[in-house]
Parts: sequence; structure tokens; C-alpha cells
Amino acid sequence: MPLARYGEVLRFAVVMTLACWASEAPALGQWTVAVYGGGVHTHRSDVTIRQPDAGTNVRFRDVEFSSESLESPVYYGYRVGRGLRGRFLFLEGEFIHAKAYARLDGEPTGTGTLRGQRVEGARIGDLVQHFAISHGLNFILVNVVVRKPLAATRVGLAARVGLGPMRPHGETEVDGRRVDGYQWAGVGAQVAGGLEVRLWRGLHGLLEYKLTSARPRIAVYAGDATVTTLSHHLAVGATWFLGH
Repeated sequence: MPLARYGEVLRFAVVMTLACWASEAPALGQWTVAVYGGGVHTHRSDVTIRQPDAGTNVRFRDVEFSSESLESPVYYGYRVGRGLRGRFLFLEGEFIHAKAYARLDGEPTGTGTLRGQRVEGARIGDLVQHFAISHGLNFILVNVVVRKPLAATRVGLAARVGLGPMRPHGETEVDGRRVDGYQWAGVGAQVAGGLEVRLWRGLHGLLEYKLTSARPRIAVYAGDATVTTLSHHLAVGATWFLGH
């Protein structure tokens, strides 16, 4: 997501925050804890591989990704929040464990320099044997949340925007050499919205849609790889309003 888009998202959050602050009476802060699972769909994206010493700098276009969200390690997330304005305005910390596995058996082709030679239409399999962010395209986010209970119902609406660092675990094999491990790799963002349904006292079920964006740079043999991810999430879980 371009920096300009991040700015638009944050401006929207500030406007919503101020509107909520102005319209609701003050109340004591309240803690929330949420856990959820679900699934992810990541759009096709370009993958750029750079190996300076080998003379390689190739962009492979329209690489397809799968999420394998229900296979170990499964997709999950959790968050902790504190109310700034009763049950209406919250600040949260959130961790999202998503995954992205590149499919190398399709038709992505690359343009650039491969082992010192200019190439057009190079097959991704000629350079990359495995490319996955499989122990997490891990988002560590700070969210601003606006909640609105629906009158005379058990249902509430929640909207959130978030921004924070990425801690992905890449697993790659390039030129026959494998590299894997956790690393800090850029900034991620989300916008999300969904329903919270009161089940019992402070326990609520949640159903939420998320849109996340990130451009992590991860280590590969003798260089690095950059991929832009735009992902749709459907999350199902529970939220506890502590001290309810």
C-alpha cells in the first residue's frame, strides 16, 4: 500500500475518533481480550529477487499465492485493548499470524538481470525452488477502534484501522540454497470491520473482515526478496470485555 494510502487511512481514523469523542459521555477505561481464527486470500503479486554478487535482479510478475490457513501452523490472531471512551473508542495491540505460499508451477515470468545476463520472460522455477512465508506473515499492529452497539439488540459494530511493524518468517530456496528464519521486514497496515454479538455477560462472539497490506523484504541466499501482499481475511472468534 503506498504511503499516501496509509495517510488516508490514518486521517479517516482521526476523524472517526474525534467524532466519537465529541458525541459520547466520559466513562472509565475497560479492557478487552480477543482471539480468532479464519482464512486469508492473498492477491497475485510481483516478487523481486536480488543477489548483488551473482548479478541477479529479476522481477517475476503476477505470482500466485495460497494461504493454507487451516493447515499447521494455522491462521490465528489475538489482541488486547483498552477503552478510552467507554465502549466506543478503544486503543489496541494486535498480532495477526497469516501465511503466504508462492505457487511456482504456474506461469509467472521475470524481467531483469539473471546471473549477469539480461532476461525477458525467465521462468521463476529457473531461479526459485521454494518461496513461502509459512510461520507467519506476522503483523504487529497498533489499532484505533470505534465501537457502536445497536440499540435494543445484542449486536454491536466495530471498525478498526492499524499500522505497525512486520516480523515474518521466510522459508526460501534460491539457486538450490535454503534460507529460513524470523526477521524484521517493513511496515504493515489493516482496515477491518465486523460484528460483535453478546453471548453471556462480557463474552461476545466476533465475525470480522480485514484487508491487510504489507511489502516485506526477506532474506534469500546471497540477497533478498521483496513482495507486496494485499490480503482479504475472514476472522471468527470471541471478545471478552473485562470488568463488564
